[in-house]
Amino acid sequence: MNIVPMSQPNPWLIELITNLLARAEQGDLYSLVYCAEKRGGDIETGFTTHRDRMMMVAVLEKAKFTLLTEMNRDASGVEIDNES
Repeated sequence: MNIVPMSQPNPWLIELITNLLARAEQGDLYSLVYCAEKRGGDIETGFTTHRDRMMMVAVLEKAKFTLLTEMNRDASGVEIDNES
């Protein structure tokens, strides 16, 4: 687990959540699935009611693939000893 101390608010996150809230208030967003890293490295997840659950699962798989791809790219310069 990569725990990064977070003492200051994340401006990008605040902007994202503010924009999502505005879109929800306008009726543009109906549902949400989230995974959040909290101070100290704990993870929080949640979701609201969904009209198309299968689509949400598909999009979560896409997000998972994107995250794993980024992790692989970040680790591409790391040598692993497979001899042990």
